[in-house]
Amino acid sequence: MKIVGVPQTNEKERAEETTSLCLKIFKKIGVDVRETDIDIAHRIPTRKKMAGEDSETTQLFASL
Repeated sequence: MKIVGVPQTNEKERAEETTSLCLKIFKKIGVDVRETDIDIAHRIPTRKKMAGEDSETTQLFASL
């Protein structure tokens, strides 16, 4: 699952923190997902970020 537009507040966010953030998002939208349902959750830099440009948008990926 791809979640777009989640600001990153910690440049060194750990996978556990990303998983926790995904769980909060799922709960807010009414989806019943448990931590054990997520294989891995991580952030993917945008093309702007990879090119060295400032970017507000960050993508989260959660493998369910």
